[in-house]
Amino acid sequence: MITELNDTQLLTRICGGDLMAMEAKYHLSCMVKLRNRHRSLIRKQSQVPDDIDSKMNESWAFVELTRYIEEAVTSGTHLFKLSEIHSLHVTRLEELNINKQVNKTRLKDRLLEKFPEAQEQSYGKNSVLVFKEGMKNIVHDAVKTRNFSEDALILSKAAMIVRKDILSHKGFTFTGSFSAQCQEDSLPSSLKALVSMILNGSNLKDQSKNDSQATLTIGQTIVFNTKKRTSHSADKPRHTLEREPPLPIYIGMN
Repeated sequence: MITELNDTQLLTRICGGDLMAMEAKYHLSCMVKLRNRHRSLIRKQSQVPDDIDSKMNESWAFVELTRYIEEAVTSGTHLFKLSEIHSLHVTRLEELNINKQVNKTRLKDRLLEKFPEAQEQSYGKNSVLVFKEGMKNIVHDAVKTRNFSEDALILSKAAMIVRKDILSHKGFTFTGSFSAQCQEDSLPSSLKALVSMILNGSNLKDQSKNDSQATLTIGQTIVFNTKKRTSHSADKPRHTLEREPPLPIYIGMN
């Protein structure tokens, strides 16, 4: 407990000699405070992965929203009601298990920052985002023009981000049974987002409410085969219990 708290002052006292011979005493109130500090540390450490997943899912939802707008603009839609966009975004966040209040003004500001060519206009009580006719060509040209060096850099960064999350994610531990959400919980959100966007695209309208089994199967296969380092001496691939998701265990049992 004291080691986990890294309390050097208390460690020095305890390691300084024979506590029984020194007739050392402790106060009950001090012990309670120490246990509370340790409990707070454990709670904080356990909440870190959830916080990372929530932030990733929130960013994922915003990317899907921008892709939806881009594809709508290229298809000829140039006017979007802020209330409808806000509703779409909130619904998608709820599907990703993020229940939070989304401020319409802040969402509008983020979209205008993403699309500087767009303009805000008011029609009575309704606020709308209007895209210029030329925006269609801008989006089309951006998709049509391809920079292979930039693409390679983006892929490299995406791989590093997902790989880091896989290695740090608190994976699945088999205790004799499989819970209903064991497949979803065994994967970091960044990996699920990447696989889902590869399979379904990144448009908000193309996403399903729950993670598809195809996404979960591919994700678990990637996690199961991810290694911290490659061993050139091993004749057969080796796997670690730290990254053993439900799917390979279930297949092995059957």
